[in-house]
Amino acid sequence: MSYGITNWNEDYKTVIHCSSIKTNELHLFGGLEGEAEDRHGLVGCIQVILQPKGNDLSTTWYNAKTSLKTKHFNTARNEIMDFLRCWIQYLTAMGQWDYTSISNHPGVHILEGKGAGFKMVIAPYRFYILCTPETQGCDIYVFAYDDNYLWYELAGQHELPSMCFSVEPWTGALIRITKGNKGYIPCKATANLQMDKRKIVDIENAKLHVTRAQEAAMLNGARFGWGVESTKPWNFIPISGAPRRSLAQLVLLSTADRPF
Repeated sequence: MSYGITNWNEDYKTVIHCSSIKTNELHLFGGLEGEAEDRHGLVGCIQVILQPKGNDLSTTWYNAKTSLKTKHFNTARNEIMDFLRCWIQYLTAMGQWDYTSISNHPGVHILEGKGAGFKMVIAPYRFYILCTPETQGCDIYVFAYDDNYLWYELAGQHELPSMCFSVEPWTGALIRITKGNKGYIPCKATANLQMDKRKIVDIENAKLHVTRAQEAAMLNGARFGWGVESTKPWNFIPISGAPRRSLAQLVLLSTADRPF
């Protein structure tokens, strides 16, 4: 993604329009704290400080989830900042560097009580760019999220389901887990009994829209209690159920047919 003044007039509308904003994303144009940072995969925030007349800008980076600040992320972040520099230079050259002009651009949403904003995506990251009115233009904040977390949070899959199925790690028995209950109970499968038990569990949980991350969290809740870190689905990879990091109290899902 590279934009100069010569092609900016043609290209910027397409770029801004590429990512529409849904109602459940509006809170992402602001700071999150504590557990919310982990659930949403907030990598950090960039405050953009404009020089007089918009001739140049400087930035200040605020860390959130530092483990997500990888080389890949830094590359995506640099592309976004190049985009913003060209956008600001273009508006300045056109004599339109003011909040009113910014908020009237196609694809920019008015966010009540906050300012105006738009979203840009460089997979697997989403950048929510907030412009707030100031006397000489506006302040800009860029909130950066890792979609490996954010997508599942917005889909509601970082919540524990009321119940799910699993494979007892030591005996290999099919079990049913109920949220909040200690232990689990054996259960009969409704699928083909000749099928691998891991596949049976995946089929049954799919009917309930339960991911392997949620299953892993439920299994740990039944084993260790419901207040430990290993009962939080965002600490697991949704596709495999493998832990994203080391956890003190942890029961792993059966490794049979795990799709790493």
